[in-house]
Order: sequence, then C-alpha cells, then structure tokens
Amino acid sequence: MRAGIVKDPREWRWCGYAEALKGQGIARNGVYEVLGQANAIRQDGEAWRKVHRRYRQLLMEEGRQLRDEEDRVVRKGLTPEEFEAVEARDFELPAPALLRHKIRYFVDGLASGSAAFVESVFEKNRTSMRVKRTRGARVPKVAMGGIHTLRDLRSSGGR
Repeated sequence: MRAGIVKDPREWRWCGYAEALKGQGIARNGVYEVLGQANAIRQDGEAWRKVHRRYRQLLMEEGRQLRDEEDRVVRKGLTPEEFEAVEARDFELPAPALLRHKIRYFVDGLASGSAAFVESVFEKNRTSMRVKRTRGARVPKVAMGGIHTLRDLRSSGGR
C-alpha cells in the first residue's frame, strides 16, 4: 500500500496477511501472535473474524496516505476516502472480495483442459517446478467430463 503497488494488502500475494486470508495455518497463527491472542481457540470462526478485523484495521491505519503541510503526498497509501470506506465496513472484507481472494489462490498455477494440454504445460514448466514425477495431468476428484488439471506443485507437494 505505502509503496503504491497495491491498494489492499490482500492483493500482495507474498505477504503473511494474504496467506492468512486464504486459510494458511502458520500465517493465521502469526496474526494471532501479533495481536497477543496466541492462546485463543483458533477453531472458532468467530474468533478468527474478530482477530482478522482488528489486524486488518491495523494494516489499513498503517497504510494510510500521508500528506505534508502543503497537501502534497509524502507517502502513498489509502486516500482518506478509501480509508473511510473500509472503516465504514468495520474493516471486514465483503464476502465477494474474500471469495475472489480464495479463488485466486486456488487457481494460481493451475492448468486445466485436456490431458494433452495439461501435459504440454507440464513439459514446458517441469524444470522450474523441480518435481520428480513424469506426468503432469491429474484427473480431478470430481469428474469433469475428461478435464484434467495441473495443480500448483509447490503448494500441493506434487500430488
């Protein structure tokens, strides 16, 4: 936000906040730790929503735009109007935004299509994936009429 790359920290896929939003346990534990809630019962969805709301508030406050006495921007970030809009929602993410975030992480690195297409994607990217397996195409657990998938091998352990 302050660097002007993203307007919301959830958009920066390499930050712990984005990882926590997608449900990654270690990242969520870090959020609990930062807020002094390390001993909270984490299975409770309402507990996560409260912790998330507070952490998001901290991030958004820290990511506000700063201006000097002459009203020049000295640090990029959320404009007063953007901050007010987030604050009006009590720092909660709207359900569609949260769903888009989770879907983005589901489909990143995913190729889907015919077995031949997925195999061609796998062959082109095998060395960068650093896997030992010899075939890329996988049949999804839910049959999709001949559609095969290639999962993000780094996050799925190559399965």
